[in-house]
Amino acid sequence: MDTAMKQAPKQLNPKLADKGYHDTVRSLVIEKKKTERDLQVHKKRAKHEQAKDEALINSLSDGIIVRDKERNVIKINPALTKMLGYTEEDLLGQKGVRGVIRIKQLNGRATRTQDLTVTKAMRSRESASGTFAWVKKDGSSLIVDVVTSPYLIDGALTGTVTVIRDVSEQAAIDKAKTEFVSLAAHQLRTPLSSINWYLEMLAEDTAGQLSDNQTDHLSEIMLASHRMVAL
Repeated sequence: MDTAMKQAPKQLNPKLADKGYHDTVRSLVIEKKKTERDLQVHKKRAKHEQAKDEALINSLSDGIIVRDKERNVIKINPALTKMLGYTEEDLLGQKGVRGVIRIKQLNGRATRTQDLTVTKAMRSRESASGTFAWVKKDGSSLIVDVVTSPYLIDGALTGTVTVIRDVSEQAAIDKAKTEFVSLAAHQLRTPLSSINWYLEMLAEDTAGQLSDNQTDHLSEIMLASHRMVAL
């Protein structure tokens, strides 16, 4: 009898078992609430960062296009819509922008896919830039400088950000300068040719022999005239 009692398994005190169960449940509830609080904090921080990014993008005077890794347009800013005349509905969700916006080389030729800055940036994982003519919604063209940069998360390509700056006014000024210099050079070349011809006649004593002093002065004049032609 005594031996049987000794061999019988010990029974847990019901009160102790109940207390252990409730402690476990309480710990799980506390941990769950802490996790939920941490998650809410992370969500608020993420929303705050997103709001800051949105405000920054929307405040820029340059156009912005954000694409995902499949080249789908997921974000543009007001400056871009104002610059080109297209709306968010025209561009958001498009696979790239060439389906909506015509992009040409400065010589008027169509731009090949491999020449686009987004293609170069996605392939090289580095920023790429170029100058192009972008056709607005009303059919007119803008000269724009384009810079595309990839953004990576843990080394994986996540998408690209493209900055578009309207340089049409500067391009027009540069073109006017070039045309003016070309015209001025053409207008000066004819009288300079005549001057050089007469100077050469003087140097050959065609109009009479020159003194040494006159020859020195003539050499200086001819040198200055040749410099003008070179310009």
